[in-house]
Amino acid sequence: MKVSAIISLLFEIVSSQIDLREFKVYLGSNKMVRRSKSNILSIELEATREDEYITLLPFVYLQNKEVHKFFKKINGTKNELKYTIGNQLLKLDRFYIEQDHLNNKNIGSWVVRDEAQCKKLGSVFAAYLSETIFPYFNENASIERVDKLLNQHFDKVIVHHHWYPERVCVGIIVAYLNQNPNLFEIISAYETKILTLNSTHFEDFFTVKEWILKQ
Repeated sequence: MKVSAIISLLFEIVSSQIDLREFKVYLGSNKMVRRSKSNILSIELEATREDEYITLLPFVYLQNKEVHKFFKKINGTKNELKYTIGNQLLKLDRFYIEQDHLNNKNIGSWVVRDEAQCKKLGSVFAAYLSETIFPYFNENASIERVDKLLNQHFDKVIVHHHWYPERVCVGIIVAYLNQNPNLFEIISAYETKILTLNSTHFEDFFTVKEWILKQ
């Protein structure tokens, strides 16, 4: 099967098993998106083919509109935040129980070869979204919850995680918007660590920081 056919079938199976009326599917960009007044939730698939196998890398992203509006107001159009919180989705163990011959693939990827495997994956993916992903991101979509997720242990954040530079921008924005009493301590801790990095969002952090400190 073609990559486009696999992804189309996967989304079709998911939509037949759970209510996706709030989502719009964009097959051309391999994603489905739910937009509300306060946030945007996006489920995205990156797909590659190797011989007869198609590897799918699944991601989930949440954009809190207030956070992104705040960042754009300060930083203009120089850079954009891809998301407020998000991650690559985990391996679906219930799918791989019956796919032992594929277990040597990356733990964060899903590998399918034919329509039967795609149907199995679609069924498990639907349950995973319904039982785990949607409840988690519904619960943690607010400024208050994002502040807690990112800043509760701000001194223990892994500096060299790929999302770190962008994460600290989001972290100090939500701390400011949520009137976190530890705001200046959070800024100081992140600044100490970010000085060791060379990243697109290195300058963004200091732009946001300077704006906050002037308020």
